Amino acid sequence: MQTPVLTIGFHLCAPQCNSDYVPVCGSNGESYQNECYLRQAACKQQSEILVVSEGSCATGMYVILKTPENPRSGF
Repeated sequence: MQTPVLTIGFHLCAPQCNSDYVPVCGSNGESYQNECYLRQAACKQQSEILVVSEGSCATGMYVILKTPENPRSGF
């Protein structure tokens, strides 16, 4: 007997992922327990989600610092 596969449209999604905790950060800004969960989410959403980094996505506020175009102008 074959394992059932979740079908969405014409996409075949993995029915379940293992519980290994090897977090990855997706290109959608979401953290996933492992790459399998990321691929499963992409399949269910019928969108491309790429792994942008290993580990959970960073959270919180960021400050983007720009360097002055002319560093000798007194900045």
